Amino acid sequence: MKRLLLILSISLLIGGCEERIQDTLPGDPNGNLVHDAEKALETKDNVKDATKDQVGDTVDDSVENTVKNIVGGSLGEAIGDFLGDKAGEAAEEQVEKAFGPDFGETKELVEKITGTSISSKAQERFFAATVDEVIDGDTVHITSDSGHSFKLRILYIDSPEDTKKKQKYGEAATAFAKKHLKGKEVTIEVSKKGEPVDKYGRLLGNIFIGDRMYQEMLITEGLAMVRYVYKPDTQYEKYLRSKEKVAEAKRKNIWKTPGYATPDGYDMSVWN
Repeated sequence: MKRLLLILSISLLIGGCEERIQDTLPGDPNGNLVHDAEKALETKDNVKDATKDQVGDTVDDSVENTVKNIVGGSLGEAIGDFLGDKAGEAAEEQVEKAFGPDFGETKELVEKITGTSISSKAQERFFAATVDEVIDGDTVHITSDSGHSFKLRILYIDSPEDTKKKQKYGEAATAFAKKHLKGKEVTIEVSKKGEPVDKYGRLLGNIFIGDRMYQEMLITEGLAMVRYVYKPDTQYEKYLRSKEKVAEAKRKNIWKTPGYATPDGYDMSVWN
């Protein structure tokens, strides 16, 4: 879906450049050079193929080289540079549209946490969405920018219940989620599982708000603990457990009363 949007955008951009090229060639009364430029534009199918797996600078180079090779000379250089810059800008706009306006910040954070670059293949697991409704601290309803709606179970965390079953600090966790997520545009990273859903049919994924990971925010406040970590979704476990240790040491919220937050869940009997 993201690739299709990107390819379509580049195609429309290049298809609409003829008029701008002609305007830049006042010294060509017979239209010969413009005719050569038009031939260059007919290669847009090749350019679209180049955008299937790469964006940004690769798109720039692809467009520039195609035009320069066909038109040749200084004219080819000038037209190639112009189209390359415009194609690159369009590619960047499509990345922002597909992954969210703050995806650059999210990408930097993910690469910092994991110590590895996000490959083109891995990038396909990310998409932009809006949080429509908050169920509790670890479950929300989202709608992707392409119009698809999901119930999302957020990975790595377990927050106290605040639905039919009520647990201590559950209401606080829900309030925190509403404050930071409801109505906000976020970036979703879908689980690495072949079928990224749980037994209840909920999509499994991570939530990023620009350069912040939502799970980290909730854990730092002592409103969730690290739990339900299963392969292949383990890349953030070490990072989040380090944040959990700090919250526990500070005895924040769920860690305030010894014995409440346990590896098996929340033990409400400590309040009886």
